[in-house]
Amino acid sequence: MLLHNEAGAYLLHLRDNLPGVWEPGSWSLPGGGREPGDRSLAETARRELREETGLDLPGLEPFAVETATGTDGSPVLIQIFTARWNGDPATLHLNEGVLLLVHRHAGVPAPTGWPVSPQEPPAGETGADPPGRRP
Repeated sequence: MLLHNEAGAYLLHLRDNLPGVWEPGSWSLPGGGREPGDRSLAETARRELREETGLDLPGLEPFAVETATGTDGSPVLIQIFTARWNGDPATLHLNEGVLLLVHRHAGVPAPTGWPVSPQEPPAGETGADPPGRRP
């Protein structure tokens, strides 16, 4: 789920670093896999969003289909949905993951009090990920 606000900030969460969690300890979009009772991918996205953040957003829109690497190393197709949310991340009740972070987008300043990422890497760094490290 690609959640964004009107200021251009995106919501990410730090995934639990526990056995069996997909991409443990990494920053990712809220979301998860389809379960037998889910009637559609949109229903899966809504359920996962409620489970992970407590949010129930009616305005989900399909955005893109991407390929990720599953826990067994095989490719997995992922339907990404997008929705707008202008709430305060500090008010969310988290059930999976330990932290939420909002990053700036396209040079738009983050709202007062929200965490902010540097726009440029520190002097001497290129901003590229080291070899073998996934963003």
